[in-house]
Amino acid sequence: MIGSGYAMGTSTPPGWTAQQILFLQLSSSAYQYSYLSGSGIVTEDINISSFIESVVSGTQEVDLPLPSGSSAPNIVLTVPCYVVVQLDSRLSWAFQPGAAPMLTQDNLATKYCALNLVDSSGNVYAATAPSTPPCGLLYFSVVSVSPASENVSDQFSYYFQITQSDGSSCSVILDPALKNRGGPPA
Repeated sequence: MIGSGYAMGTSTPPGWTAQQILFLQLSSSAYQYSYLSGSGIVTEDINISSFIESVVSGTQEVDLPLPSGSSAPNIVLTVPCYVVVQLDSRLSWAFQPGAAPMLTQDNLATKYCALNLVDSSGNVYAATAPSTPPCGLLYFSVVSVSPASENVSDQFSYYFQITQSDGSSCSVILDPALKNRGGPPA
């Protein structure tokens, strides 16, 4: 393993339903991160398999802009949802092969779960990126979101591999937060 942390849970609880799909197209320039303009929220037809197919084919659409306060690489969460992160395909990067692409600082396996990676052909891999082909897309389930009043920011790490112009590669770790900004407790 590249870094330390906790893996996400392996599956969502029985009966869990996502209220939306949060789609983030992550880009980077000179170690500054941003979400591309195609990022947003899907509130209609929340079928993760169909949405992943549309992302792979480049035909995805979103219904709403990102939540207020969204700034890459942090992820703002407002409701239980699927989070889909697509790496900017114009860059030579992928989620770290042979490793979990995302680990949380604390053990939050009942809150964040069902992590999957997807390659450019649409093949899905559970929890760990294969050695080949490279995976530039991941998705996971957010089972619960803490109220905004609690100001919860769950720290996590992304693990990337960047291929340089000479063909060599280097590993990069990025440490953003999952910012819980849900409504009042039920």
